[in-house]
Amino acid sequence: IHPPLYFWLLHVWTWLFGVHPWTGPTLNMLLQAVGAWGLFRLARTTLRDTQEALGVTFIWVVSPAVVTAVLEARQYGLFGVCTIFFIWLVVRSVNLAKPLNGQLWLMLLLATAAGALTHFHFVLVVAGAGLVFVLKLLRHEFKRVLFVGTAVTAGYLLSFALHPQFLR
Repeated sequence: IHPPLYFWLLHVWTWLFGVHPWTGPTLNMLLQAVGAWGLFRLARTTLRDTQEALGVTFIWVVSPAVVTAVLEARQYGLFGVCTIFFIWLVVRSVNLAKPLNGQLWLMLLLATAAGALTHFHFVLVVAGAGLVFVLKLLRHEFKRVLFVGTAVTAGYLLSFALHPQFLR
């Protein structure tokens, strides 16, 4: 009943390490570590201060919701990771001082596909980010709106190709 990416990862994880009470939580710990690194990078990019970025990351890592998500073999940790990386890539894409490139576009496509393959509510993240950044960018540079929009659309098309039962 859920999009399959987390469960595909869990399948590979159990294939590598076996089925044990610690199998799901260790995968989630790894995902949370990746999410903490991504959140630090996002916070460092937006706040432009390493200490504040560390503070943001610390608050997220010790948050009761995050700690609880680590203990369950559920997709919520991966959903958080996908959200963090998607927002970080959108922020990087709308930075008018930085040039656009194919690598950034591909990473945005993959983050979108991963988010769509992780949780149905990822579309709310995309819509929220789209509303905020499109309104900001329409005043400045339409090329960046098109850049982000095509990457997100291609990401959803990739997720539909990888999981055709999505619309059921």
